[in-house]
Amino acid sequence: MSEVPFEPVNRPYAPMFDMMPSGGGSVSASSSVSSSDLYTGGTLDSSIDNPTRRLWQSSDSTGLGGAFQRVSDIEKFLAAVYNYYRGGGFYGILGYTIGNLLAVLFTITFAFTLTFLVDWSSLLSCTSPETCANAHLFKSNPLAGLSFVRFVFLISFLVTLAFWGLAAAGAFMTIREARD
Repeated sequence: MSEVPFEPVNRPYAPMFDMMPSGGGSVSASSSVSSSDLYTGGTLDSSIDNPTRRLWQSSDSTGLGGAFQRVSDIEKFLAAVYNYYRGGGFYGILGYTIGNLLAVLFTITFAFTLTFLVDWSSLLSCTSPETCANAHLFKSNPLAGLSFVRFVFLISFLVTLAFWGLAAAGAFMTIREARD
């Protein structure tokens, strides 16, 4: 049994099926290659990397607004499409992202308030209505007399706030990507 040598056909890559909507809005699958081309194969030459050449084109009669644009990074594009699908569209991504940022910011603010602003010694000494009348809920100077443990807590809150700032920047980029 003799083997047939593989000889690539030297022509630009073209998709095997054209899945563009026809004039009536339905999708037609018309083959752009013959059955013999399926076995001889094609080559992916430098014409695929030409940024001025569009990979897929449609006419204005399809209602799609002209030619599709080339995607420079297909992996990033498909990840963005998948994230858009999983997020439930733009408004789903917007709501989830803003809700997540607000929840983290509330947690940071609440923990900071309980740690630094509430005067716990005054509240814990409140045992009767007479002593509670003079109790102060908040400290007048929360950072006065800062112990080492409270200093470590303050640094951790600042680091957490910086993390929230980075998360807000990432959320802005996520929302901008979902909008595009």
